[in-house]
Amino acid sequence: MLVSRVERVIWKWEPMSAELIVNWSKGVGPSGAALSGDALSELLAELRPTSWITGPRRFAGPFSIACPGVPAGLFTVSTGRMLVRHPPDATPVEVKIGEVVVVVGGETVVLCDHMQTPVRRLERVLTREQIRSRRPVTIGQGETMVEFIGAAMRFDPGASGVLLASLPSVFVVRDEDDGELTSAVSMLRAYASDASAGSQAFLNCVVNAIFVESIRRHLSTAPPERGVLRASSDEQIGPVVALIHAAPAEPWDIGRLAREAGLARSTFCERFRALVGEPPAGYLRTVRLRRAASLLRTTGLDLSAIASRVGYQSQGALGTAFKNWSGQTPGEYRHATRSSHGLRPGDDPSVYTKAITPSD
Repeated sequence: MLVSRVERVIWKWEPMSAELIVNWSKGVGPSGAALSGDALSELLAELRPTSWITGPRRFAGPFSIACPGVPAGLFTVSTGRMLVRHPPDATPVEVKIGEVVVVVGGETVVLCDHMQTPVRRLERVLTREQIRSRRPVTIGQGETMVEFIGAAMRFDPGASGVLLASLPSVFVVRDEDDGELTSAVSMLRAYASDASAGSQAFLNCVVNAIFVESIRRHLSTAPPERGVLRASSDEQIGPVVALIHAAPAEPWDIGRLAREAGLARSTFCERFRALVGEPPAGYLRTVRLRRAASLLRTTGLDLSAIASRVGYQSQGALGTAFKNWSGQTPGEYRHATRSSHGLRPGDDPSVYTKAITPSD
């Protein structure tokens, strides 16, 4: 039953494309029109996430554990309820059966049954072997009070922080209609302890799907007040943002973009800046250079080919703009980001996926 629903979750998740999920599993960033035209999809694909999944953790008694911070993580409860504090001194968020809690920001996460329960560090509650294992682990004696599965996520170190910066440090989502989020969570629970060949790659896809759908649901109910994700939902500015992402190499000018929005030039510029946070020309430049950075990290294209793909007339023009934007030449940036992945010159980054382990 669960396997038969993989197709629904991985291949029919609208508006996310199948290419996005497949490219995530390969560790490939956005490199063409298939992942363009949707600012959220592009920002998500740019992250190139890898994940480490814990097997079911069952607590048969009071608990309060402090887990080391990671760039992002998620937890889903199958029995009972628990409180999540992120950062540790924040107001706790309750997570119940059927809900997914997402944490973002890299600070320590505290999982507990009650605020009054003394906090213990993770390594004092579980052995190193238990921490690393995806097999079920029970802590305490008697009836299980809480059971949950968690996943820690890391991202391409060269990726933009635009998306993560727009999210709260912790948020909870629920699938009210037993839809795709419920299907993905069910698959995570069913296969979290699976150690067969290919299981880690499969679970990475499932965790990524949960992460994406959780963000989509959160943004649909609590959109940010400002930024590209807010602008994308605007009736007049949204289509312009989509055009810029879909075709950054186009020779866009303010007059043409204003016409696409159906606004006078001055009104368009004022509204665009109010929603996005920067002028149209500045945002177009940012999108072009961010796309160039992605291509430098994830492909072996030479600089002239990248320049033509992102709207620069020559590699010299791109090189100057890129250094002003990033502080590095394109060559320096490519070397630095590949080195941070452990890649050597000539390696194909599209086949590289760094596994996350608790020992990192």
